[in-house]
Parts: sequence; C-alpha cells; structure tokens
Amino acid sequence: MNTKKNSEPEIPAAAEFYSLANFSSDPADLSPMVPARKGSNPLLRLQAEEALREMIAQSQEHIDALSPETLRTILHELRVHQIELEMQNEELRQAQAELDASRARYFDLYDLAPVGYCTVSEKGLITEGNLTATSLLGVARSALVQQQFSRFVLKEDQDVYYTCRKRLMDTGKPQECELRLVRPDGPPFWSCLEATVATDETGAPSCRIALSDISARKRKEAYRGMDREVLRILNESGDRQDFISRVLATLKARTGFDAVGIRLQDGEDFPYFVQEGFSEEFLRTENSLVDRAADGGLCRDKDGSACLECTCGLVLSGLTDPTNPLFTKGGSCWTNDSRALLDVPPGEDPRHHPRNQCIHFGYASVALVPIRMQNRIAGLIQLNDRREGCFTLETVEILEGVAWHIGEALLRKKTEDERNEALRRAEAAAAAKSEFLGVMSHELRTPLNGVLGFTELLADTPLNDEQKSFAKTISNSGEHLLAIVNDILDFSSIEHGSLAIQPAPCNVAALVESSDAAIRQAAADKGIEFRCEIAAGVPEQITGDARRIRQILINLLGNALKFTQSGSVVFRILPGDSEGRPFLDFSIEDTGIGISSETLGRLFKPFAQANSTTSRRFGGTGLGLAISKRLAEAMGGTLTVTSTPGKGSTFTFRLPLDSPAGGASAGGVGSVPLPLLAAAGGASPARRGAGAHGPSAKAIVLVADDEETSRILAGKMLESLGYLTEFATDGAEAVKAFVPGKFFAILMDMAMPVMDGLEATQKLRAAEAGAGSHVPIIALTANVMPGDRDRCLAAGMDDFLTKPFTRDALAARLAGVAPL
Repeated sequence: MNTKKNSEPEIPAAAEFYSLANFSSDPADLSPMVPARKGSNPLLRLQAEEALREMIAQSQEHIDALSPETLRTILHELRVHQIELEMQNEELRQAQAELDASRARYFDLYDLAPVGYCTVSEKGLITEGNLTATSLLGVARSALVQQQFSRFVLKEDQDVYYTCRKRLMDTGKPQECELRLVRPDGPPFWSCLEATVATDETGAPSCRIALSDISARKRKEAYRGMDREVLRILNESGDRQDFISRVLATLKARTGFDAVGIRLQDGEDFPYFVQEGFSEEFLRTENSLVDRAADGGLCRDKDGSACLECTCGLVLSGLTDPTNPLFTKGGSCWTNDSRALLDVPPGEDPRHHPRNQCIHFGYASVALVPIRMQNRIAGLIQLNDRREGCFTLETVEILEGVAWHIGEALLRKKTEDERNEALRRAEAAAAAKSEFLGVMSHELRTPLNGVLGFTELLADTPLNDEQKSFAKTISNSGEHLLAIVNDILDFSSIEHGSLAIQPAPCNVAALVESSDAAIRQAAADKGIEFRCEIAAGVPEQITGDARRIRQILINLLGNALKFTQSGSVVFRILPGDSEGRPFLDFSIEDTGIGISSETLGRLFKPFAQANSTTSRRFGGTGLGLAISKRLAEAMGGTLTVTSTPGKGSTFTFRLPLDSPAGGASAGGVGSVPLPLLAAAGGASPARRGAGAHGPSAKAIVLVADDEETSRILAGKMLESLGYLTEFATDGAEAVKAFVPGKFFAILMDMAMPVMDGLEATQKLRAAEAGAGSHVPIIALTANVMPGDRDRCLAAGMDDFLTKPFTRDALAARLAGVAPL
C-alpha cells in the first residue's frame, strides 16, 4: 500500500504496461502497446499510432538513458492523458448528439414555421425553401428549388419586387414590401416580403426572404376603405337611384365578387333595386321573394305579413337565430360554403318554399346583410362569389356597417324627399294663393276704382248736404275696403318672402305730412286733439322706403285714433343714437282704451285683436300691426308698445338712419299745430301744380284699358285736368293708334285681351327707336302683386299707378313723367 504524502496513487511498474524489450531502436518493429479502444475511430487511431512511431524514432537515443523511475513517471502521465482524452471524447459525443438534436429541431421549426423562408441567389434563383414557402407558392420543394423567384410574383407587382431587391443589394440593409404572389392552383394573394442579405458557400451574395400571407389584413383594409368610400358617396348629394348605384359599383370593385346586389322594399316585396353579375336566369327566380298561392295571391303569416321565400326572405323577416353560426348578432347570414344553408332548421325558416339558387348557380361564398331604417328592415346587401373562403366574421361586420350607412342615407333621403315634397306643395299652394290673391285683388280693385273714382268726381258736382254725406260715406266705405285688400296682399307678400324694401332719399317733413294728413280731419270730426311734434336735430332728409314708412305710420296713427274716444293723439319724431348708429323714433301716444298685459304678448300676431268685443266694436282684420312690425324689422328697425288699460298706449317705430351727406336738419320745429305744412285751401301740391300750369289744349292722353268703367273714369279725370283723351280697348289697338309725337302720354293697363300692356309697351318702344321720339307710358293697373311694378318698368314703362287712384295721384304721375 502506498503511504506517500497526499496519497498519490502508486505508479505501476513499466512492465505492467510495456515491456522495455519492445522499445526497439527500429520504429518499424513497434506494435500497439495497448489494444484499440472500443468505439474509437479506426482512421484516427492509425493516424495516432503513426505519430507515436515518429515520436519514438526521434527520441530513441534518450529512452535507453532513462531510469526506471523516470519511465514509471512517463507511463503515469500517459495513463492520465489517455483518461483525459477518453473523457473529452465522451463530452464531444454528447455535444454532437445535442447538436444533432438541435439541428433536427431547427429544421423542424424552419420547415414548419408560419412564415415562408427562401434563399435566393444573386441571379434570382431559389436555392432552398421551407415547407411553408412551398405551401404558400403551391409547389413541391423539389420543383421550387432552381426556379426564378420572380416567376411567383404577379406581373403587375414585378416592379415592386425588383425595386425592393435592388435596394437590398445596394444598401445591404433589410428591406420590406407588399406584393401579390401567384401559385399554379389558385388566385393571387397578398404577401409581405422581408429580405436580408446573406452569402452562400462560395462567398457570393444571396438574399434570404421571409414571406407572410397578409391577404386577411389586406381584405380587412379593403373593406374598411370600401366603408369610407361608401360613406363619402352617401354624404354627397344625389337622388336615391344615383347613390345606390354608385354604392353597388364600389362594393363590386372593392370586393371583386362575382355578383353583388342591393334589394330594397317595394310594397311587400324586396326586388333588386340594383345588381351586377347575376344572370337573367338567376333573376327570373330570385328577383321576387314573396310566396304566392296557387291562385296567385300572396301567402301571409299569422301576423298578416307577406311570406318571403329563400334565405333572403329569412334575413329580411328579421327571424335569424344569432346562436346559429350561419347568422351574426346583427341579423346577417354568411357562409363560405353555401351547402351549409341547407342545414337551416325548418323551425327557424318561415318560408313556405325554401330554395337555394346560390348552390345551383355555383356560388360558394354568400353574404346577406340587412339594411335597416330605424326599427325596420328596408332591404339587404347580397354578395356572391364562386370561390370559397371569401368572408370572415370581421368582414361581414364591416359590411353591416356599410348597410347601416345605407339605411341612414335612405332615411335621410326619405326625409329630404318628404320635406321637398312638402316644400313643393307649400310653394304650389303659395303660388296658387298668390295667383288667387292677384286675381281677387285685380277683380276687387277694378270695381273699387270705379266706386272711389266716380265718388270723387261726384263730390266735385253741385250736391246738397245730404248728398255730400252720402258721397262721403261711399268714399269712406270704399277706402276701408281698399285698406283691407291692401293688408291681405301685404301680409301674403310677407309670408311668401317677396316683400321688397326699396330705400331712397326722402323728405321727413313731406313724409310726416302725407302720413298724418289721412287722419287729421277724422281727429277733428271726433273732437280729438291731434298734435305733431318734431324734435330738434331731426334731419331734413333720410334714406328709406318712404312708401313703407308711411304705411306703418298711417296704420299706427289710424289705430290710435280708432281706439281713442276722448283726449288726444300725439305724433312725435325724435332723433337718437345707439352705439354710434343714429336713428329716428316715430312715437304715437294716445289716451285711448289701452291694452291689457295678457293681450300685449299676442298683439303683433296676425289676425289678433284684444278681444271679440273690440273686434265687433272697432272692426278691422287684425293684420295691421303684424304687417307694420314685419315691415319695421325688414327695414332693420323695431316696433314696440307700452300700454296701461284705460289710460292709453304708446307705439314706437324706431328706424335706423342712413342720412344723405350734407342733409340739413329740420331744426327745432317744436310743437307744430295741424294742418302741418298744408297748402292754402287744402289743395295738394300735385293738384295745385296741374291747376297752375295745366296742359296745352292739344295735349292728348291715350287710355288703353279693356274695362269700360276704367276708361270712362280715366277720361273724366283727364278732362277735369284739362287733357284731351283717346281710347283703346286692348294693347293691339294702342299700338295701332300710336303715331310718334301725337300723344302727350299713354295710360296702359297691364292685363288686357289680344295683347297685354307689357307686350304693347315693348312694341311701342321698338316703333319709337327709328323715330327718335319718346312718349311717357304709365301703367294704370289693378295688378299690385310683388314684381308687377318691376315688370312694367322692365318692359319700358315710365311710371306705375295702381287702381283705385285719385285725380291728384293721376295729375302727379303725369306731371312727373312729362313736366310742362
């Protein structure tokens, strides 16, 4: 037993391993000192033995000199090295086994990876590919290798591939692109191509390509893009046929499906409103969905609704089962294999005669998406394709969004159509009312013209007091009736939006005089004090529509006088300024019956009066204040009222000012007793002018009017003004009677048989063009609807006088167009 320090193992004697006699000086005589290790590599062992012989041959001279102790040491070291080598060899075997297993796992992962991998040479040849790549490209591995990769790229996307590859080789940086690949047994599909640079065994550059099928993502993007495009179409203007047709074209183009249709409700059936791709034979059986009995009548369910055939009828009936995988929660039906439609349980199918023409016509993928309008189904979108796998639940849900947009657009269009129809009817009713009012106005004004005109002439004849009273009553009644007609026409024009405001410079004093002149005598007759007060600073001229201002003032003054039995009516004109904008306040204050607070809220509404007793006592249509307020607002002003029952009311018409430059102030006129600015003897300026100057003895006025009464009245008034007259019963006679320079003026009615006044005026102006003359033509007409005056002036007339008219008004018009 070895007792050496550190318990080192005893080194066996050399004889135990080798015989020293074997160490011959001739290396060729050497034989293996130990038997070959089991499992060792024979070739490697031979190489090791040869190396040992060389080593012994080189060191022979030294071995003989070695001592036994040294030899034992050498043998010990050899044994240790042998054991170490055996241990290392075992580790190498284990590492190799692990490497082989890892390599096997790698190739399993490489071949079965969800991404296709290919190695492409510098010349574009596929040198290797995994199983996923072969599956994606639809060819076996043996057929894939040595093929040009570009062969599998869709022709339209070849440029994308080559550009990506060139960038990769030029920059050495990874590249990515999206393109469509083709395979021998199927349609093109979208793929994401990721490429990196590598080198082959020879060191030549190559390309490693990873392929991912992104068809589903692309389809989703296309559907979402389709949804946005459909929404854009639906938000544009157009009729229903237009936008539904454009939506269908978008669906067909974006999905690329074989057939697309949109059904819309038509009565109790749901025929195709638009469709593309379905054959005539298909449509013969599928266009109508209602189930009919043997006698041709509609079959109805227990609720009385028409029974609808086909799976389309099931969707349109809203009876789909969301737990059935063929149907969505939104009520759509979809499948990638139409044979599944035959498996719909009979209890879920309300159709009398189920049918599935989609199968018979070879359609595999089918989607039926309901179009809803509020709480009812108004139609559906149908998409058919002969390919399988065209739909996913997500794409069908996107289609449900498209159908929702269509339903909203249909509802919006229906509302627009109903509104437009209501507007059309309202416009037609307004036009009919306007035409009726125009006719009625003409028919009322024509006899009123005779009543008032001849009453005026009658008043100029010798009459006793009783006869004068009768004539005055007739005139007052006619004026009252005329005021009612004017109120109705004005209110109709305001409602129709055709009331025009025509501002022009006007004199404030003249405006005030013409406004209060109508009631100053009536106030005196009732014993009512009437004052007009113009404050300092009121401009001499303002810009406004004098006729409409006067209309408001006369209405307010008339009301004040009508509802005042004792006391006074005060008409004040006050200047003011609000936020740098000047205005005039026309204020009418009375001591009349006043207005209660509850009545004030409805005072300016049409046909409103304080109460029925007031209406019976004072009369009136209740339109005056409503018209006055709207006229004031149309001129940018306001009309307000304050009142105390039993003490009186104050109405204030505030008119914003746009005074002409340099307009002089009327000054501090103060309280002016009436008659304000009245001429001596009560004659109007127009009447005084006609009387002072008068026409020459040869001044002839042609009166063209088909109404005999109007012709006689105009003739009498003209004669009383000193004119000679000739007559024409229509426009054609007026044109025939015309001789340049003969007539002082022509009074032309608008509405006449044979030829109306507008056409006659145009022909007269054309006849004058060569003669170099101009005869004044005044429209003398009962037509007072909006636009009548403009049409007369546009035809070439010089002025416009409405019936009924007074002799003073006629004299003023003649003086205005043909001053003497």
